[in-house]
Amino acid sequence: MQRTGAVVERCWEGVPSRPLAPEVSPHESLFTAVSDPLEAPEVFQLRNTILSWRFYDSFRTDRQAPARSGRIATRTPSLAGDGGDLAAAVQTILEIGDGERVMANHEIGRRFAPSDRRQGFSTPS
Repeated sequence: MQRTGAVVERCWEGVPSRPLAPEVSPHESLFTAVSDPLEAPEVFQLRNTILSWRFYDSFRTDRQAPARSGRIATRTPSLAGDGGDLAAAVQTILEIGDGERVMANHEIGRRFAPSDRRQGFSTPS
């Protein structure tokens, strides 16, 4: 993909470029302008991946943040907006979600290693 001004073009090596979106506003994203799974399957797939993400813009990281305080853990399929159930959310993912992918992440895998389990929950080392 190449965006030049208001035009988004598909560019493949050895193939002439072809406009996919001829008039894209300066404030518009490529993912808004090009979402055809047949014309641009890679953009469509990436757009859907990004749309599935969750962003926590109010997640505090200071010393008094809810994620740093102790609390009774319960299973939770999604993280609370304040991050207060971070340990429970990670443990739930490890137990019923995509634990292998989480453990493959170096930092999370190091902090929530199975050898650190106490009373069924992983704790940071």
